Amino acid sequence: MKRFFVMILASALVLASFDASAQRDQRGNRSRFDREFNHAASGLGVTFGYAHSAYRVADWATDKVRKADGLDGFQLGLTKDVEMIESALFIQTGLVYTYQNDSKNNDFGGIRLIGDWNEHFLSVPLKVKYAVPLTDRIGIFVTGGPSLVFGLASKMKCRARLGDGQNAATSYNFFTGKSKVTDNMTGEMSEWISAQYPETKYRRFDAQVGGSVGIRFLEIMEAQIGYDWGLVNKYKGETLDDLRMRRQQLYISVGLRF
Repeated sequence: MKRFFVMILASALVLASFDASAQRDQRGNRSRFDREFNHAASGLGVTFGYAHSAYRVADWATDKVRKADGLDGFQLGLTKDVEMIESALFIQTGLVYTYQNDSKNNDFGGIRLIGDWNEHFLSVPLKVKYAVPLTDRIGIFVTGGPSLVFGLASKMKCRARLGDGQNAATSYNFFTGKSKVTDNMTGEMSEWISAQYPETKYRRFDAQVGGSVGIRFLEIMEAQIGYDWGLVNKYKGETLDDLRMRRQQLYISVGLRF
């Protein structure tokens, strides 16, 4: 995978160096950047970058708000910009995969608990993109609009290291609200570790709205930073009566647009 991205980047730099010697096009006063920007933005784009999610939890009765610990990970996306106004306004859609993780260690009376929270999402952006060329090789753009999000998995795994050298593990599925033993662990220890999980269940479907700002350079390369706010209460079941939780996300990515 690493070699694949290196090859793409190297190819992009070679193509850009050959095109750097090109002069203005003969058709009117439009620069080559304008034409390439239009063509590239109407094609496919591949993005990769950092993603950070935070959960904002509020109490229905008191409206007291707290932020849960964040999860860090990465995004990998395939997007397409559909031109609405030549070289300026586009509708951006596609498919974006997000993976995030958080790990914690705790000690309880000689028992060491190691917890891992992993989440996987697929999202479909439906955003408006406005682009402005600055020079023949640099442009800026902004995007704004909603994204539809589907949760593939949200699991917390807990491993226990006992004082006598024994190890045990369980896992909890936030979408189903079920826990299971993943090692040869039985009896009171299994019940005790499973009781450490929160008795909450999450919705798989979510909707977010947000925006981003970015820069275009070397004609086919982009970099952007953006933020999305969750619109749907992630809790379901009994927890829904007491609390509401929304998922927010920061992302920083780079990409190639063909």
